[in-house]
Amino acid sequence: MPVLSLATLVLASCGASAKAASINQLAPEVNTAVAATLTAMPTITPTLTSTPTLTPTPTATLTGTPTPTPTAAPYSSYPLPQSACDASAFIADVTIPDYSEVAPGETFRKTWLLENTGACAWDQTYRMGFAGGYDMAGAPKKIGQTIESGQEAYLTVDFTAPDTAGIYTSYWQLGTKQGALFGTTVYVTIDVPYDLVVAPTVTSLPTNTVAPTATATLTPTATPTPQPPTNTPTPTPTHDHHEH
Repeated sequence: MPVLSLATLVLASCGASAKAASINQLAPEVNTAVAATLTAMPTITPTLTSTPTLTPTPTATLTGTPTPTPTAAPYSSYPLPQSACDASAFIADVTIPDYSEVAPGETFRKTWLLENTGACAWDQTYRMGFAGGYDMAGAPKKIGQTIESGQEAYLTVDFTAPDTAGIYTSYWQLGTKQGALFGTTVYVTIDVPYDLVVAPTVTSLPTNTVAPTATATLTPTATPTPQPPTNTPTPTPTHDHHEH
């Protein structure tokens, strides 16, 4: 028995050695074939595609509060051709400084101080006359006195501010009783602010009042009073007697 096992072991060892030798003989050929295959394969070079760049669209930003544009360019003194008789010169603004804020529809009085620079006196019938711009319902007043040459006089006009927001300028000149304007031109400039303009009042319409409909009242009928049940006689059981 031991002799048989030893023989079997020797044969197995010989078979393994022969197989290993065969594999070693094939290995160079296999390696050569694999190398040739790898060499024949084309080389793939990755292509990089550029990513598009998104340009942000500019957004307009509105800042600040819009400034109302003056309705007319003001000027403090615009001398016109004057005669030797009737002439005037601006001295000062007495009331309502330029760009004073006035509520819409508000009445105000503008007064200027003028000097008689002509050779003739201004009689009490002289008054200011509208010369341009917005009249703002200007109502001039007579000077009511005589102003000699070289003297100064306070000249007044009553105005009513417009109902629409904006900047308004009204130009005036002194005039004779015949209405002929002369002398320097003076003006008044006011600002009717946007936040003082009153929005139109919306009067709510009366709601329709629906008269309540008459509701019928149901009077419940008399409910019958339940009567107690009558006594029903209990039947007496009968017994049958059977003879045994």
